Amino acid sequence: MASGILGQAEGDDSNQAVYTVPASTLAVVNISVLAKGSADTASVYLLPSGDTLSDKHYIEEISLQSKSVVERTNIVLEAGAVVGFNASADTVMTVTGIEESV
Repeated sequence: MASGILGQAEGDDSNQAVYTVPASTLAVVNISVLAKGSADTASVYLLPSGDTLSDKHYIEEISLQSKSVVERTNIVLEAGAVVGFNASADTVMTVTGIEESV
């Protein structure tokens, strides 16, 4: 099972999946959102397995100052769950954590 950096992505002004939990796996993840340049807002979502993305899946609208980071830790996800975000190109998301087979 994987541990450490599980997924990374740069914003592109669209919804994008950054990490999907593999089948038969449980994951405990940490989310880091960084504004590399100018201030930005990032929408972070958690999508349960088999669901279609809608407003109810957004867990946070993060306002970031220039060159700042916001982290959320110890998020437990089931197999097939997706962590993603929507932000500008100056913003990056990193998902770290650990996976365990179930």
